[in-house]
Amino acid sequence: VYAGKKRLLQDINFELPAGEILAIIGRSGQGKSTLLKLLEGLYTKNENSDVIIGGLDYRKKEIRERIAFLAQDPALRKDLTVQETILHGARIAMDRTEFAATAAERFEKFTELFGLSERIHNRICTLSGGELRRTALAQELMGSPGLIVLDEPLSGLDPYNSKILCTHLQQLAFLGHTVILTTNSYEV
Repeated sequence: VYAGKKRLLQDINFELPAGEILAIIGRSGQGKSTLLKLLEGLYTKNENSDVIIGGLDYRKKEIRERIAFLAQDPALRKDLTVQETILHGARIAMDRTEFAATAAERFEKFTELFGLSERIHNRICTLSGGELRRTALAQELMGSPGLIVLDEPLSGLDPYNSKILCTHLQQLAFLGHTVILTTNSYEV
């Protein structure tokens, strides 16, 4: 990956099987977020590079639909409520039949898991930084993605909620989801 003539990333090679968690650890400015942006398609890969997920090029639509990306500073509509935001994510990620059958149950599960049950009618503009990140993560997880890519998911979370989130990510990995996250915390 290049920014102008400056090389940001080179010779990154790894295989990550389903059900595993990969934590990319490093200081700010070392390319963690750049790698995730490459996976998200925000940077183009070199013609000699390959990014293969499940045996297919990661830019194919059927692959992209099964990847959840949570940016370091998620952009959510400030005028919507927590409930509207999370269910909007579900409508995008699910077909109508799946939405009708599972959205309410999944919504309840994620709002409880991320401590948002008491805030579902609050507008996004009234949330703390940690609540905002938890809402954005719940929104991304509604579609039950196979690959979950998280850029600094624990920033803005207190130790209690960080532990809850890490436990949930471990549960998702146990169920076969693959998780890639960036952090500058070795404790994580």
